[in-house]
Amino acid sequence: MPSCHSCSRAISTDAENICCSSCGNFFHLHCANIASNVYESTKLGRNGHANIVHPPDASRGGPRLSDCESHISSLSTEVSEIKVSISDVQNQAAILSTDVTSLQSSTNHIDSIEILDRIRRSHNIIIRHVPDKQDSASDDITVRAIVDFLSPGSSQHIVATSRLGDAEKRMPRLLLVTFSNPIITRKLLRNKKMLSTTANFRTFSISDDVSPQQANILKKAREEFQLRQSSGENQLDNALPERHSHSS
Repeated sequence: MPSCHSCSRAISTDAENICCSSCGNFFHLHCANIASNVYESTKLGRNGHANIVHPPDASRGGPRLSDCESHISSLSTEVSEIKVSISDVQNQAAILSTDVTSLQSSTNHIDSIEILDRIRRSHNIIIRHVPDKQDSASDDITVRAIVDFLSPGSSQHIVATSRLGDAEKRMPRLLLVTFSNPIITRKLLRNKKMLSTTANFRTFSISDDVSPQQANILKKAREEFQLRQSSGENQLDNALPERHSHSS
């Protein structure tokens, strides 16, 4: 009973085998990488041997057909998995792109709200330390006197005067004064230091009405200024953003 030159196992009488016409060695069909249908159609040579030549050193030669098919199947599975992964990544990218677009829209909306808020506040000034008698008529008289002192005739542009906050928690409460034209508020803020020149108003202070976002920017700028100043940095005259406010 011959043995397979490739796998060294015996070749049974009923097993399909083939003999190399070149070296005379026997092989199992699957060891020689020959399919049954190919074997049946192979023309037999002398001694009933198939007229084929096996691959050089078949026992250590190239991979078997079955191994190649298995490897191809494995690669095909990996390719399918990679395609699924790529599809997942594409879906995630699309979701992220949608999120970014949504964030941009939200940011634009927030910026628009902030701009409108700043425009509205540009018509206002805030006056501090005015005695709070909880009398709107008294507040109106005091405010008009302060405004006309800083900018004669400007009190005619006052639209409204109101106190801010809870009287039980803060006294005196801040006075919010709204004008019909922001030009008036800028003029008053430029002249605010004049309050210290008269005994009637020297305890009062004026500042602009800033939005929470502006207040936060100013706070961070002051903190950075103090940090740079404490580190000995010079030439910090323009380090702080301009704000028309009076320290109190």
